[in-house]
Amino acid sequence: MDLQEPFFRQVVDQLPDLVCRFTPEGTLLYVNHAYARYFGSTPGALVGTNFLDLVPVDQRDQAEADLHDIWGLTPEHPTRIGEHRGGDLDGQPRWQEWVDKALFDAEGRLVALLAVGRDVTERRAAHELLRYYSEQDPLTGLLNRRSTLAALDAAVATAHGQWRGSIGLVYIDLDDFKQINDRHGHASGDRFLTVIAEILSMLFSGTGVVGRLGGDEFVIIFPGVPGRGELQAHATRIGDELALLTPPASASVGLAILEPGEHASQLLHRADQNMYARKQQRRSLIAR
Repeated sequence: MDLQEPFFRQVVDQLPDLVCRFTPEGTLLYVNHAYARYFGSTPGALVGTNFLDLVPVDQRDQAEADLHDIWGLTPEHPTRIGEHRGGDLDGQPRWQEWVDKALFDAEGRLVALLAVGRDVTERRAAHELLRYYSEQDPLTGLLNRRSTLAALDAAVATAHGQWRGSIGLVYIDLDDFKQINDRHGHASGDRFLTVIAEILSMLFSGTGVVGRLGGDEFVIIFPGVPGRGELQAHATRIGDELALLTPPASASVGLAILEPGEHASQLLHRADQNMYARKQQRRSLIAR
């Protein structure tokens, strides 16, 4: 059935879904009322324009690539499904899921495309929220243990593959954290951990990846570290910032630099062992 037929257009114009027909170059040949309303316009104003003009500038290259992919549809495989961003409202991004159906002439040449879309912004936001909570530590907002270890695995794999520089790892274990929980309650301990996370993010969010392994243990991944001296400087900065808290706090900080052929788990273990050795050294000094 031809989209130009009055009956068909009357039916389509009543649909809540976004419906449009466009040329292989993206020029709109028809849009229903729902499509026009969604993009804050009218059918008469949109027909003859290119739908790429409705795509945010930062998404334009991807939209052009998607349009180019549509040209690869064939009479045997004429349909594709994808999600696209467009029609941002009040500065907030809006996403649609589109089903594109290629239309061919008798010789099998692509002449136009029919697309049906619906807004999936809420669904996408819910998915992003679930992903956030699966990756972030709910207390501090840092990467959780699983995501931190995944980031370390990825960094090590990249370093071994390109070897443009090594990876430095800083392992942090807060001193006497149990006493905070015992004396002031777990709520105070949670607030303290949040403060520590804010300090680490402030110091290193631009240069490293900060994660919480659990309890009072944190790690920071530094790509491209030139040497142990730089890592030690980072450790010193951490100590200086903790000393400024009221009351002052301290941490045992372990350091390790990736060695050729080393696995992420081995790097983490060496940083942990270095941290433990420093904690034991601190305890020995206090006991004297």
